[in-house]
Amino acid sequence: MVRAILLLAGLILQQDTSGFNSYEVHLDPAAMEGRCATDRFPDFRNHTYQFRSDAPFFGPGSSVTLHRGIHTERADGFATWRASLDDRRPIRLGGERAMMLLIFVNHLLGSGSKTHLFIVRCRDERLEAVFEAAGEGIYPHHGRGYSYSESGELRVTHAVWRAEDCHACASRQVDELYRWDISSDRFRLATRSEGPIKP
Repeated sequence: MVRAILLLAGLILQQDTSGFNSYEVHLDPAAMEGRCATDRFPDFRNHTYQFRSDAPFFGPGSSVTLHRGIHTERADGFATWRASLDDRRPIRLGGERAMMLLIFVNHLLGSGSKTHLFIVRCRDERLEAVFEAAGEGIYPHHGRGYSYSESGELRVTHAVWRAEDCHACASRQVDELYRWDISSDRFRLATRSEGPIKP
């Protein structure tokens, strides 16, 4: 009887989720390829990015090198995937200079797209990612999908699919607010709310 109840509960949970949901956040600082100075960042349009997240199509631990802001993968002579640096935005973490970077990964044959959001600073002349978020449902538009304020507040919004939702019609969204904590030298999740998707 107990086993039957557990199986039923598992089936209900499976029905409420969708395979389109892929969203990950990393708040632990991590070294990033490239050198820097406190007053100068490298050219991020010609740079190699390594993804900690499983959310980008390239998979966890993979790297992508952009040339003039773009990386294209080909199969049998056809372009299949394209990654592009769609936003570079200088910000401040406390008193430190940092950069907010958005990479948009698009499957050119039509199976979907994903967004990867970095916040990067210079630490001991090496780049360090202090925030990474990646997922299919992050809106790739500043002010709509992500924003950062002078007070150190980072907002990220992403779509959530229910099991009955089609790929192009997610019905829910999650709004997250992160704050830069000077004492611990990292971002911390302050609030998270979920509700119907907003137009």
